[in-house]
Amino acid sequence: MDKDQLPWIEKYRPKSLDDVIGQKHIVSRLQLMVEAIQGGDRNMPHLMFVGKAGIGKTTCAIALAKDAFESEWKSNWIELNASDERGIDVVRNKIKKFGTSARLPHSTLGKVFNLIFLDEADSLTPEAQAALRRPMEKYARTCRFILSVNNSNKVISPIQNRCQVFRFHPLDKDELSGAIGTVADGEGIEMTDEARSHLASISDGSLRKALNLLYTMSLQPNVIEVDDIEKLVESVDLSVIKRIFKACSKGEIDRAFKLIDNLYWNGFTVDDILYKTFEHVKSSEAIPRKSKIKLISRMAETEHYIITGSNPLFQLKCFFAWLAEKANKS
Repeated sequence: MDKDQLPWIEKYRPKSLDDVIGQKHIVSRLQLMVEAIQGGDRNMPHLMFVGKAGIGKTTCAIALAKDAFESEWKSNWIELNASDERGIDVVRNKIKKFGTSARLPHSTLGKVFNLIFLDEADSLTPEAQAALRRPMEKYARTCRFILSVNNSNKVISPIQNRCQVFRFHPLDKDELSGAIGTVADGEGIEMTDEARSHLASISDGSLRKALNLLYTMSLQPNVIEVDDIEKLVESVDLSVIKRIFKACSKGEIDRAFKLIDNLYWNGFTVDDILYKTFEHVKSSEAIPRKSKIKLISRMAETEHYIITGSNPLFQLKCFFAWLAEKANKS
């Protein structure tokens, strides 16, 4: 495909670990692994990349392969998406086939292992994960697995114990702003410095989200400004969150639930509502410090229950029901 026809996240994807934005704590270790591979070391462990979407897990995996195997990297690489093929067949068939198939020696490195990149590995069924344990050991002479996961809690311990785990952090505002500026310059997009900074701040640390928003904004004929972005990206109104808190403080839990339902059915996710609630608690001068600690701890528990599979809307309402109960007791 012509490079100009690619989505920007692919068009501007780094080709080397040297070009990766952020994740310095991980990139430096991966670069040492590349040096070891090219020096004849074949002892690299299986890897697990953990973190939210759009922050560089796939990019680092591909860059590792390109740096280690250079122009022949595709001969030593297979990429599978576990969210598309979640069942045990992907382990028994595709992974087994790649693990047992013969490969010509690398022109300069000789016999090297192949890389199996399993994206969204936390989407594999428990049965498929259990079946994956044996191939990770059986094909260790010929293959290394790189598992990309959003939530490591959904990956069974025997799989995690077979991997070196790297935890990816959301990109900070300055890193995102610099990347947005690079793409904007490359595409001839005019935007104010304030708009670039605002776009970075609302992208939740995800370069993928930032570039998707930038592309949408670039379709307008005029210079991109903060107001243009705010019109496109609607966020939860802080005043609504304050009204929910006020209803809870008065014990009017039905009214609080109605406000939550209105937000939810207007398209806001539970994560959106919970994040804006956190912002309110963190910035509010009316909430004492000890109360802030309790509220944030409870929100963390709520998020944990959601991540581990509980109904998100139910858990959000449980949090505010707890808040109303505490207010009535005080």
